[in-house]
Amino acid sequence: GGTGKTRLAVEAAGSLDAATVVFVDLVPVRDERALDLALVAALGLDIGAAEHPLDAACAYLRARPVVLVVDNCEHVVGGARPTIGRLVDETEAVVLATSRVPLGIRAERIVRLGPLPVLIGSDALSVEAATGNDAIALFLDRARRVDSDFALDEGTLPAIVSLCASLDGLPLAVELAAARMSTFGPADLVERLDRRLDLLGEDRHDERHRSLRTTLEWSHELLGPEEQRLFRFLAAFPAGLSLDAVEWLTPALARGGDALGVRDALVAASLVQRVSQPSGTRYVQLETMRAYGLDLLDGSDDRSRSRDLVVAHVLRLLDRLEAERRSPAEIRWNDLLRRELPNLRAARAHLAATGRIEELVGISVAVHEWAKLRDVGEIWVWADELAARDDLPVGLESRVAAVCAQAEWRRGRFADAAARSREAIDRDDDPWAVLQGLSSLGVASLFTGDLPVAISAWDRAGASPLRFDDRANAALCHAYAGDADEAARRLAVVRAAVEVEGGPSDLAWVAYVT
Repeated sequence: GGTGKTRLAVEAAGSLDAATVVFVDLVPVRDERALDLALVAALGLDIGAAEHPLDAACAYLRARPVVLVVDNCEHVVGGARPTIGRLVDETEAVVLATSRVPLGIRAERIVRLGPLPVLIGSDALSVEAATGNDAIALFLDRARRVDSDFALDEGTLPAIVSLCASLDGLPLAVELAAARMSTFGPADLVERLDRRLDLLGEDRHDERHRSLRTTLEWSHELLGPEEQRLFRFLAAFPAGLSLDAVEWLTPALARGGDALGVRDALVAASLVQRVSQPSGTRYVQLETMRAYGLDLLDGSDDRSRSRDLVVAHVLRLLDRLEAERRSPAEIRWNDLLRRELPNLRAARAHLAATGRIEELVGISVAVHEWAKLRDVGEIWVWADELAARDDLPVGLESRVAAVCAQAEWRRGRFADAAARSREAIDRDDDPWAVLQGLSSLGVASLFTGDLPVAISAWDRAGASPLRFDDRANAALCHAYAGDADEAARRLAVVRAAVEVEGGPSDLAWVAYVT
């Protein structure tokens, strides 16, 4: 709703040469049986009591070229499907139908309307680039209707760019926001976007478009109960879900129904978008749609369960990470993990709020190696948050010390990194923490010039299977110390092992050391 379907259909129909355009408004039609009567009325036909309305419409349209704009079919799609199908099959009429769901007619050709493009990156800093952006152009046009002096300049640019991006470039949302410029400045409105569904409203002739909430309610009411349920639950996933994850989630919510049909109905209704990414297909909601879904969740009994499912999804994903990280699929998984970061944040917030500390620590442990390889700085902040807690269960302190050690050397605080590393090593109650502590101690010692300690730490860590980076680092240390023969001997052993069992990043690191 609010993407401009009606406006586009009217503009397109009006551009056709020598064509009679008839507009059939289905918004007032609540009974599918009344649809044919609405068609006859729009054509201006008088029919007798015994004449079927659709027969009369077909007879009329066979005799003349007409473009029919049949607007807003979604709530009477069961009646629109046979009516429009017959018009297309039996007459010369060209039909432009607008709908939030496909009609499912054999001759149908679908044009999907997405939101307007929004500015990101360096273009968002340029007034010149902003004036050529459709979302901002729409905003400026509507804003000047309520404030003729409204201007785009370096002062208003950041807020207007942020506003259009936060509203997903959805034309209705942009229009409603611009109409508020008589009351708010752009920066004021940005600060209040957490209340966007009710804030962005105005008196409009079209009841469906009075506010974002009403237009979303209109689309939501067209869904069946299972589709509405999945729509709500998807809102709990700020990053959306991969195809695999949707196929895991949907059967759990469909309650015995057609799980694939439920998913596809949401895509068909444009309440969920299917997008292609390097890591595969993802299903995401525009932030405006998601805000509405979260409102529905917060007002239902599903709120807690939806957050539990976010956690379950994240833990399920991370359970596969280490194996996939060493496979040829590593590059795809790197893209997947980066796109999943908002879901990881949501899961961590829920775990922290509900006191599920063991699982909270488990997330940091699971992403530890990946974050080291990919330099994902946010993970170091997570380590700080864990270190600041005073409710860590007994036995988890060594794991927290290990993840904190990596965070410290990443920041260049090598003395603190060494101290945290030794804390993890000396506890000696968790093999994973000991290995990570040794690995970080090697880094901290290397960068402070203590090569014997670095070699010793990496030798101990490298004695465990698949610790190729630690073994290669020990060889590198021998080279730094001037012992090229020992470095080469060690490196040959590591290279032979990596070529058999290593993943892409292992191979890359050995190439670097070589």
